[in-house]
Amino acid sequence: MYPQVYLFVGLEGSDAELGLVAQNIWSVASWAHDANFDAFEALELPPGEAPRLEQVPVVFIGAASAKDSAWASRHPGKACVTVLAPVKPEWFATWSGGRIKNRGASYKAFKEAWKELLLEHLYELYPSCRGRVAYCDVGSPLSNDYYLNSVEGEVYGLDHSTARYADLNAHLALHPTTAVPGLFLTGQDTFCAGVPAALCSGLITASRVSPYAMLRAVAESALS
Repeated sequence: MYPQVYLFVGLEGSDAELGLVAQNIWSVASWAHDANFDAFEALELPPGEAPRLEQVPVVFIGAASAKDSAWASRHPGKACVTVLAPVKPEWFATWSGGRIKNRGASYKAFKEAWKELLLEHLYELYPSCRGRVAYCDVGSPLSNDYYLNSVEGEVYGLDHSTARYADLNAHLALHPTTAVPGLFLTGQDTFCAGVPAALCSGLITASRVSPYAMLRAVAESALS
């Protein structure tokens, strides 16, 4: 699974004004997904050069402010959006030995190029956001390595590949119970991919920690 480059955008204007709604958008280059990612995998770029928008196989856009029912009362007239796209870790290797927030002018220029690329995609889907940007920040795989102690910027768990799920032993290698007394695991990697899978994993882990408490919670939920 590819690492991501993130664009965090703060906007002047409410979600209603800007047409932002409580949904996630996966904007694909075309419906030929395999071909798009094959071309992306083969893509070679000079150091410090970002791809063209049409070379990026998919872009994600989500407005956290639109999903938060209390946002408008806490931050009236404001909105926030996250835009992300897959990248190849070798594109950032030039600056891997630098220090956080001090990787030099070329790194800043590279991040600036990604900022403009992802902003342009945001404007394509939400033209009302153009001219309303109050804040922008780019997070790269190197940011993830620093803050999350990842290796190549990975942030979304194990690779969700057919090979992994086709091998039952590999799929079941991670589960809530561990060899350490009192230590349990939870999250999508102990079950399946995605947010609903992470929620289900939480229920499974809770049942391992305390079957009685789990049954009581389910019963109370059903009766409420």
